Order: sequence, then C-alpha cells, then structure tokens
Amino acid sequence: MDYRSRDRGGHQGRGEAFGRGDNRGHRGRAEGPNRGGSGFSSAPQIFQGQVGQLTTLQSNHHRMSTIKEHGVFHVYRLNFAPEPRFSSEKSSIIKNSKQALETIYGQIYSYGNDLFSIFEVREEQIINSQFKGSQFEVIINYETSFSLSSQDKEHQKYKGKILNFIQVAIKKTLYEFQFKQVGRLPRFYLHTDLQDVANYNLRVWSGYSMAVQSFNDGIFVNIDCATKFVEKSSVLDLIRRLQKDKYSQADIKQELVPKDQNEKGLVVITMYNSKKYQIDDIRFDITPKNHIFEYEIYDPETKQRYKHKSNMVEYMNKKNGIIIPVQDQDQPTLQSNYRDITIYLIPSLCFKDGLDKNFTSDSRKMRDLQEYKLSHPEQRYERINQLIEKFQAAQILENWGLKIDANFTNVKAKQLPPPKIIDNRNNEQNWSDYEQRKVKPLEQLKLKKETWALIYGSLDFDNANNAMQMFKQVGSQHSFIVEEPQYIELPRNDNGDLFVNGIISDIDPKYISIAVVIFGKRQGPEKAKIKAQLDLMGIPSQFMCSQTIQSKGKNASIFADTLKQMSAKMGLDLYNLSLPCYKKTMVIGTDVVISKGNTIMGMTASYNLQLSKYYSRVDTHKMPSRESGQDQRSQDEKQQLITESRCQILCKFIKDSLQNYQQCQNGPYPELIVIYRDGIGGESMQDKCQEFEITRVIEVIQSSFEGYNPAIVYCFVNRNNQHRLFAKYNGQIMNPSSGTVLDIGLVENQGENTFDLQMIAPKTTVATAQPVQLRVVYNTSNLTKDQFELSTYHLCFNYVNYCGPIKVPSVCMYAKKIAQYAADNQIRPNDKLGHLLHFI
Repeated sequence: MDYRSRDRGGHQGRGEAFGRGDNRGHRGRAEGPNRGGSGFSSAPQIFQGQVGQLTTLQSNHHRMSTIKEHGVFHVYRLNFAPEPRFSSEKSSIIKNSKQALETIYGQIYSYGNDLFSIFEVREEQIINSQFKGSQFEVIINYETSFSLSSQDKEHQKYKGKILNFIQVAIKKTLYEFQFKQVGRLPRFYLHTDLQDVANYNLRVWSGYSMAVQSFNDGIFVNIDCATKFVEKSSVLDLIRRLQKDKYSQADIKQELVPKDQNEKGLVVITMYNSKKYQIDDIRFDITPKNHIFEYEIYDPETKQRYKHKSNMVEYMNKKNGIIIPVQDQDQPTLQSNYRDITIYLIPSLCFKDGLDKNFTSDSRKMRDLQEYKLSHPEQRYERINQLIEKFQAAQILENWGLKIDANFTNVKAKQLPPPKIIDNRNNEQNWSDYEQRKVKPLEQLKLKKETWALIYGSLDFDNANNAMQMFKQVGSQHSFIVEEPQYIELPRNDNGDLFVNGIISDIDPKYISIAVVIFGKRQGPEKAKIKAQLDLMGIPSQFMCSQTIQSKGKNASIFADTLKQMSAKMGLDLYNLSLPCYKKTMVIGTDVVISKGNTIMGMTASYNLQLSKYYSRVDTHKMPSRESGQDQRSQDEKQQLITESRCQILCKFIKDSLQNYQQCQNGPYPELIVIYRDGIGGESMQDKCQEFEITRVIEVIQSSFEGYNPAIVYCFVNRNNQHRLFAKYNGQIMNPSSGTVLDIGLVENQGENTFDLQMIAPKTTVATAQPVQLRVVYNTSNLTKDQFELSTYHLCFNYVNYCGPIKVPSVCMYAKKIAQYAADNQIRPNDKLGHLLHFI
C-alpha cells in the first residue's frame, strides 16, 4: 500500500515511503467537549441558596401514618411443613389458604414468612393447604405488634418487617388503581399511559417508582417518576424482518438470544400482563398451535379449581381475551427459563424492552426523546401530586387504617460555596474566573513540530486543514504552542483497518506523544479498532468527528476545549483546586461497567499533593451465571461472590496505588486515604461491602509498611437515587442550586463520625436535579462533617473534561470513564498510559 499526503505549503507530508522518525507526535484529549443539551424552549429555573444559611426545600417523601392516633398492626411468623423450595411456592400456598386465614385474622397481607393483620391472635394456628397436588401445613405464631408512630429500640429490631408491610400495602393500592409492576424493581405503570414516539418505532411509558424508607422521625414513602421505552413493533415483526433478509433459524437465534449464558440478550415485555422476561431461546419447533399444556381454571360458581388442557391459542383467548389470528398460530415461541420452570411466550404479543446501545450512543436521537421524559421539575412535581391525590382516596389504605400525607416533606438544606483555584503564581482565584477564562492553564501545552500526529481520510482533507488553522488560532489565545503535526492521510475516512495499517506503518511511538484522529463515524467497531491500536502502542488519542468539524468548524470554543482535553491527556494540569482539608491525602474512586457478562471495574487513585494527577486501571470479573433448577444459587450467594471478587481486585489496586504514590512523592505515604466507593449496587450489596470489604482493605493499607496507620474515610457513593429536592419560590417549582447538601432530616445516619448525606453538585439546567447519596460508613480521620462535605463537593469540580461541577467526585468519574473505555474498545488499557487521563 502507498498512502500519499497532498502538498501542504512547504510542509512535507507522509511521502511515498512508510519511514519512521522523520515525522513525530504528542498527547491528547477525548471525543469533543462534554456539553449538555435540551430540546425544551426554556431551561428549568434554579433557586440560588445563600452560603451559610439553611434553605427550606421540599422532598418527594410523604409521611406514612395511621388514621387512628394509636393504630397498631400485628406480625405473625409463618412456617411450612414440608418447607417449600421457593418463595413463589410459599406465596401460592398462602394464596390457596387465604379464605381460612381471613376467617381467623381478618384482612391480611403476607410477605415471605411474615403475615400482617390488624387483629391480635396470640394462640398458635395450623392450617392445611394444597399446592400442585401436595399437602402442606401452615403454622402461624404471633411475633410482635407495632405502631408507625413508635421509633423505640424494640421496634427497630422489626424495622425490615414493618417496611415490607408498608411496601406491600402501597403495592396493593397501586394495583387497586390498575397499575402493574414491570420488572423486578418497584416500578409501576398504567397500560393507558403508553404514548407513541414520533419518527421512531417506539412507545414511551410513563410510570412511578416507589420506595418505603425509615428515618429518625418516621416512615416515609418516596415517590418518583419513571420512564420506559418499548418498541412499537412486536418480536414477531423483528423475526419476520430477519427472515425476509434471508437469515436462517440459527442466524436468528444468534442475533436475538445470548451467545453465552452471561451475555445479556433479548428482554421483552408482554403487554397483556405487563411482565418482563429475558429470552433464553427461540423455539421454531414449538408453536402456539402445537404446544399443549395443562393449567388450572377457577370456577367462580363452584369456587373450585380444576385442571384443563389446551394449546396456547385457546389459553390466550380464555385467560386474556386475546385472539391469535390463524396466520400467526404457527409462529415460533420464545423460551424464558425461570428457576426450574420453562416459560413459552408468543412473539406477536412480546415487545422489545428498552433502547439498544446503537440508539443510546446517538446524541441526536436521545435529544429527540427528551421531550417525552418528565424533565422539568414542575412537570415531575405535578405528576407526583397526581398520584398522591389518588392515594388520598385509596380504599385499601383506609381498610388498614393507613394514610399518606398529601404534602411534600419540608427539609432544611445547606448551601456550600464553590472552590478556589490556584493559579500559576500560587495565588487563589475564584472558580468563576476560570469559568470565564480569565485564568490561564496552569501548565503550557506544547505540540512541537511533528511530535504529534493528525490522521484523517482523503475526504477530510479540508477538515484537517480547518482543524489545524483553528488549533493554531485558539492555541495562541490560550498560550498553547501548536506547531505542524505528522500528517497521515488515508484513502477513506470510515474504515478502521485502513487507519490501523497506516498507524502501524507510519507512527513511531518513541516520537509521537498524541494522535488526533478525524473519523467519519462517531461510534462503533471501526472507531474502536483505531483506539485499540493506538492504546496498544501507548499513544493517547483524541477523536474528532468529520461532521462536527464540517458543521462547527469555526467554533473556537470546540477547538479550545479539545486542546484542553489533549493537555489533560498528556498529564498537564489545567488548574489546581484549593483543598485545605485534604493535605497529604490520596483519594481513590471506583465504578463498574457491565460488558458481555463481565464486570469491568474501573479504579483511580491520586498520586500528587494537589490531587490533580491520577493513576488508573481496570480489572474484570465474571458475573455469577444464570443457573436453573437444582444448580441455582440464591441471591445472597451471588452477591457474596460478587463482593469477594471486587474486594480482591480493589485490594490489589490499592496496594499498587500506595507504592505508586510513594515512588512519585519520593518517600512518604499519604497520611489520609479517602475512598469514594461508587458502583456497589443496592442496599443489600452495600451491606455485603460493609461487612466483608472494608476490613480487608484496611488490612492491605496497614500492611504497606511496618507501623503505617493512616486515617481512612470509606464513603459509599450512590448516584442511582430517586430522592428529589425541589425549591418552591413565589409559586414556582425550581431546582436547588449547585452545592446543596441535605444531612439532617431525611437521611438515615446523622452521626458526626459516620453519616449520610444527599448532595446536588452540578448546576442542573436540564431536567430535574437528582441528588447523589453519600454514606460515610467508616472514618478514623479528624475531619468534621462540614469539612468532608465541602472537600467532596469541591472534588466534583476536579473533572477536567467539563468546566464546572459534575454529580460525583472526579475520581469516581475517572474510574467510570476508564471502565467504559475498556468496554467500548474491548481492550485492557495499556499500563504505560496508567498515569495519564488518556481515556476521557
């Protein structure tokens, strides 16, 4: 092959040979400026709190109480003989015994092995029941009584049971209003709320998410809005499209179902019962017409159940009133394995759940969907109010003597100040000065002649020239030195293999410190090939899309931000934050990305005193496989396996990070280590992490050298949080301002050494502000709660790919980015780049 550059006014291009050493390179940034966008005509308004004063806000929490002042509920323990294998079997046994139970206990709810009633029965009761032809005894014993207004220590022992009771009551109330729970999480949707999305084969489904929470001053129901997107065409339509494209049955299976049991495949929703299933196989040999099976039918006149055999066509007609057209009765079926049960579904009644990665990676498409989401705070506030009004008239709650406060809960929140930055004269400057570009970058970017590469296709010749012109123009304005790169021109701008071959032939990593690539595709495997090759060679890469340069080629801010990102990728500081409480400190951040059945764990640790330089790495572990039948692990066992795997990975990283810190500082280890542990999971995973991981991490830290005993702060970070805070001012609903912190009232732990808090760090000008939950679960430092909160907030300003605060401390975002970088490009990042932010 022979790629040739065009003449560039005296600058020698690549020439006819693939020589090394004549042309050189430098280091770079990410795919372009990190900017948000909104399809709304007006952005949400922000209420600016005053630093040093408490601000009254409203939370989407509604107090749960009893209609009678001292309403009491009773809990009974259920035991079974013989013991059923699964909780679903227990539920069926209780359901079959409901009439006998209600005769003794009145109105009842059951949850697991607990039975709830408003009647007190102290004597043991035994009831006989049947399930699938087998006889069971249900033994019921009184356990305790509780009142929602009581928060004494005795009742704290039963907090989990009380919360389960309220959760069941809320769920049954939603069922009373025809809502259906879709999926495993407590998210509820009305079938009538489905709405078509213009220009796309999608429907949007607006619903609600629920959580029952216990705080120091009572039990609250947390209500938030949820949005789900579902494909408009059925899975049968998808199968027929593939058949029309000459896909064989084997090809269709390979396209739609997982290639291995750990890889996420097709997930569908059945609208007739609003249930979600993961599909494990497509059975072309089993059709709705030929699949005969036995099921129970309940006769309301005789109040008896009897067994009946039929095919799926007759079953759907009798059970759901759905008629399968004759021409569709020979369609294949979808197989879903649940425990030791095989479920067959009819593709014409199944719809693909969610958005695929090709859709979510297209920013234009995602912007188009924005208008279908409840984004503005006033929209969300009003929709939550609509449900609360329904709750006020709920018959089920009234029967149990329960009520939900119609008002949002008022809370008092702090307002934290923005950070100061240190300029190149070691003086403090306001953050606003950096935002307004009044402060020059701390370290100068120097792209010397032929020490960096510009790689492009021949169609982008003019785009490459324009990019160089803009780089030089904005570089001079920011005191950056931008000289001619090594130009590498390829015949096409969309073929990854051509780019890879050209890079291998023409770039010498001893001389090139960063490569800027102008490519015709924003995402996809072709781009990933190029990134992977440059990573393998130890060269940071900065991608720019052809269309972006074409449409915004004279936008100076785009090229200024690109040079700043390149500067950061090369290990140069744009600014340093003033962090007086984090002196001689190492901050560590983690996060995870799930990719093809594996968990990729990203980890980042600071290694300089200014907390501006970071060492990053990824490691992977397998997710527990999806067994069925006798081999199925319990949820607890799976969570324990995940916790142990991640703990082992994290301990090794921390040990290596401490050695790296010591080498970079020429001797001393950090006196304070702050671990921001993001990506753990829900409450049960956090409990596992707290029980198992923390002690092992402390052992690793203290074993770094004899007598080493630094102060340690272990903070769990949860950004998947449905807590919302609203500011109400002059009748308008607004977002709280950046730096809002809630650490009293609606937080579980309000101690001084270990504590919880909700923080809104970014300035939310799109959608509704979503606090991040931070839980300090271990702390041997002398930091006060205020000092930790302020330092954590200021670290949210330390993410160099965005000018302003992000949702989480920068180390968490860097950990997320390197994990995503590894997943997107299917590589393990080069250790030679470990000290650079090459992945942003």
